[in-house]
Amino acid sequence: MTANPTALDQLAPVPFHDADPPQRARMLSRLADTELVVALTAEPAGDSIELRIFPLETGPVALACDAEDRLADFFGAPVAYAAMPGRVLAGLLLAEGAGLLVNPGHPSEMLLDAAMLDWLQGALSAAPEAAEARLRLTAPA
Repeated sequence: MTANPTALDQLAPVPFHDADPPQRARMLSRLADTELVVALTAEPAGDSIELRIFPLETGPVALACDAEDRLADFFGAPVAYAAMPGRVLAGLLLAEGAGLLVNPGHPSEMLLDAAMLDWLQGALSAAPEAAEARLRLTAPA
């Protein structure tokens, strides 16, 4: 088990689903920028990976943790994994219509369904609208 709290744990004074919207947004932002280790069905073959997907009542989910030892602790043994930023993993899962279970059994545990990952991807890809404006400088009066 990870001896020290991770950056995600430090943002989780209350469980994710009990947090107020601003706290959830901070946690999701940190998740997007955190390198996660996601469980695979087997060791990667070249450039190809196959995520280990779990069928839950709420829909299929992948399992990821923010520390390798947390992933191994969950399975009770070392497990094949791939490391990638949360934003990349969210995009992969969204394309498959799957959700994400993060850090089960830890303060930062969160279960994000496909709809939440869709929202997260939209929030991450949002950019201000570009517009052209003419700059005008004026001297103080």
